[in-house]
Formats: sequence, C-alpha cells, structure tokens
Amino acid sequence: MVIVLLFIAAGSFPAGAWVYHVSSRGKPGERKILYYVDSMNPAYKSDKPGLSPGCGMPLDPVYAIQNGLATNGSNSLKSMPHQ
Repeated sequence: MVIVLLFIAAGSFPAGAWVYHVSSRGKPGERKILYYVDSMNPAYKSDKPGLSPGCGMPLDPVYAIQNGLATNGSNSLKSMPHQ
C-alpha cells in the first residue's frame, strides 16, 4: 500500500507541472500586456494604451515575463548591460 502511494505521489508532481505549463502558455505568438509605460519617463504607468502626458509619444507596452525576462515593446532586458 505504501509503495502504491509513493508511486501516486511521485507521478502527481510531473503531471501537475505539465498541466500548469500547458495552461499558462496561451496561443503561440500571443503575449500578455501587463501595463504601458512612457519611454521617456518609465515611472509613468498606465493600464491602457495612449499618449505620454509629458511628450505626447505613444506609451510602450510591458509584457508578461517570458523565458525569465520581462519585455518592454520590442526591447528585452536581455539587451541591457549587467552590472
């Protein structure tokens, strides 16, 4: 009985990880936008797209984390120098 419970417990972890991975992927190429920022003043955030109040430029979307990195528009934190 103990051996059966150990097999069930050992199998539930990979199964749960697989279900979480599949359900969190979404459609290929689709990225979730978290909020929008002013490229000239990153402290300014908005829940919806629009124009920057300071300079009138379009706000840049900040996307959900992908592969361990948050992305901002077409740029990613990968391209930033590490300190």
